[in-house]
Amino acid sequence: LPRAGRTYRPPIPVPGRPTYTLSRRTTASPFSIMMRSSPSLIPGATPPFVSENTEDGSTQVSRACLLSDQKTPSSTLRPMWKDSNSSKMPEIHTSAVKMDKFENDIKALIAAHRLDLQDAVNALDKLQAGQSPKCAQISTEAKEHGHAKYIFTFDDIKLKVTVPWWMPGFLTPGTPGQTKSILKGVSGRASSGQVLAIIGASGSGKTTLLDRLGMMPIMTGGSTTGNIQVNGEDMTYDFFKKHCAFVNQDDRLWRALSVDENLMFAAKLYNPSEPDTLRRRRVDKMLTATGLRSCKDIKVGGPLIKGISGGQRRRVSIAVELMGSPDLLFLDEPTSGLDAKAAAEIMSMLGELAKTMNILVICSIHQPSSRTFMAFDQILVLSKGKTVYTGAAEKSIRYFRTLGFVAPPRMNPADFLIEISNPDFTEAKQVDMLINKWKDHALGRSQSKKILGKTTGADIELADGRDVLASHRRASGVGTKSADSSLVWQVVILLHRGALGYSRNPAAYIGRGFLYFIMSCLVGGIYSQLDYEQTDFLYRLYAIGWGLVTPSFMAVMTLPVFLHEATVFEKEVRNGMYTPLAYVIASFIVQIPFVFVTTMLSVIPFYWIVRIHPSGDRFILFWMLAFSFLYVGESLIHMSTAMFDNFLILLGIVVSILCTCFIFNGIFIDPELVPWIFRWISFISPHSFIYRGQTKLMAAGVELDGFDTCRIGCWGPNGDTALEFLPVLSPNVDIGLMVGLLWTEAVVLRIFQWLLLRMKFN
Repeated sequence: LPRAGRTYRPPIPVPGRPTYTLSRRTTASPFSIMMRSSPSLIPGATPPFVSENTEDGSTQVSRACLLSDQKTPSSTLRPMWKDSNSSKMPEIHTSAVKMDKFENDIKALIAAHRLDLQDAVNALDKLQAGQSPKCAQISTEAKEHGHAKYIFTFDDIKLKVTVPWWMPGFLTPGTPGQTKSILKGVSGRASSGQVLAIIGASGSGKTTLLDRLGMMPIMTGGSTTGNIQVNGEDMTYDFFKKHCAFVNQDDRLWRALSVDENLMFAAKLYNPSEPDTLRRRRVDKMLTATGLRSCKDIKVGGPLIKGISGGQRRRVSIAVELMGSPDLLFLDEPTSGLDAKAAAEIMSMLGELAKTMNILVICSIHQPSSRTFMAFDQILVLSKGKTVYTGAAEKSIRYFRTLGFVAPPRMNPADFLIEISNPDFTEAKQVDMLINKWKDHALGRSQSKKILGKTTGADIELADGRDVLASHRRASGVGTKSADSSLVWQVVILLHRGALGYSRNPAAYIGRGFLYFIMSCLVGGIYSQLDYEQTDFLYRLYAIGWGLVTPSFMAVMTLPVFLHEATVFEKEVRNGMYTPLAYVIASFIVQIPFVFVTTMLSVIPFYWIVRIHPSGDRFILFWMLAFSFLYVGESLIHMSTAMFDNFLILLGIVVSILCTCFIFNGIFIDPELVPWIFRWISFISPHSFIYRGQTKLMAAGVELDGFDTCRIGCWGPNGDTALEFLPVLSPNVDIGLMVGLLWTEAVVLRIFQWLLLRMKFN
């Protein structure tokens, strides 16, 4: 990037035409254009240029910045004839120079398609000769060196949902067996450097349309039709992962990590080949651009962790996805839940980033304020799933005035548009009239032509912004998303991030370990008076049973943590940050030491208070069995979060599975007495594996006092004889086999988790 105060005079050789050199002296820091906190700097600020040194020693401005339309006092144009010495020609102010059509066409081609000057001249020659080079062909080389110019169109989008008759009513907002049409032929268009806002009354289909445009999954029973294209080509999921990002309405961030750490890990996963120094510089620029530098070392925060404010958290969500340098950014109600000031700041930041980074921002807005409305370039007003207006935001009030709807003075334009098109509080005839008028309007017909692909070079709008944060992108290999990165790199970064997050989050393992210790002492204290006698042996069996079941049931307290983690994972995988396999492998590895430590807090007090066995060797084996057992429970919870995203449903499923397996632990009932339809559970119950192993460690080779005088409830002279009385338990159990079976179940559950995630994202 150039230093402040430096002058650039790029030569523009055009055969037979005078050459103009743009001389621009920057009066502020190159990054002042990105300073969200000082909007007043932006109108008069000069965008920073990326320069290239030519063979004759002069400096050439990058293609995106050539011949800017900004008319600032520091901008001058100097006419130079090719065969004359132009170094002493007088400077002429930009506003005094009248560019002819040829030069305007050259400027449009360069800015819109990011061409070299010679390529732009050749393309213009072809156009004048009657040829029609496609945008995709013109921009092929340019796309490798920054943000390309994208024209995003969607035509006749329809979506209906047929609720299956078998679906329970509490799982769907509709009525089982009925069909509901949500979107009814919605069309629109926007291009890079713009902010397209989808507004409308509640129930108009805003979020549904945004989810459809952002390649989000359709609910069960849903079906959709219509075309979504980028530069005339159908948008695919592969294109979305490489060039797009979706920011959900809820903030899906790592709560125990700081703002800076969230951005840094995103940069590492999105751009694996980027040098560390450049990555650090990009993160710092993004923190400045989004106004987060003052809170960069503060944790994001959550229910049990104090952190940044809601508005800052929303900006972090946006900044994380911008680290992947997307060309299209989708946001679901980015201002929801924020006050008017915070909402205006968010939209102002998005508008500036759309211009400076030349990206297309598409968002749904529930009730924008007047200041927020001013940040929109394009709007799409929906009512009853149909289009009421789509086009420039500044022309919307004028359009409805022609239909006889005049906005009262000083009324919020967004409120006015939603009020006249709200089917719940407006006459149906009025809403239908607005929908039909838009269909017949000349702007609507013009929009339809563009959607059908009849867009020419004259229709392409020139974005005023410049690609600041992505100036080094793609040209140096930066910006390649994780689809091209190695699995090992993704696993290593996810391991580092997971270790930091789990070690700081009290709801993950710290709080659970504390409760394990308390409950271990409590259960141990209850059974602390037991001895190796005939009358106490049964109670010792009960003590082991409750000692293992208590921590397994308390593991459900981590469901909210892992459920939130699943939503973060879903967002990151859909945006192309990493693959499901990398996540499953990383979570499998990173949780091992945490479960190991929490198991220690659960086993040590219980084992020695109850005096399971005085041998230290048996204590190690007892610990390994408990560790393996608790890790199976951890894997069960993770697999469940891949199936459902509702906390109550997950809680019911996990607790039901644990209760059922606990019944078959080996002491409550003989599996031979169980109906055959349930008998198979005894062969896969992790409670059975650990109970058989731990009872052997407690009783095998131990003498039981009182057998000679025992009359009722006698178990035999030693523990081996006592275990033979029970159908499942045995003194000959192989401890190594039990540990192996438990780890086999843990691995199988993780494989099922991976398969479920693959099905979800395919």
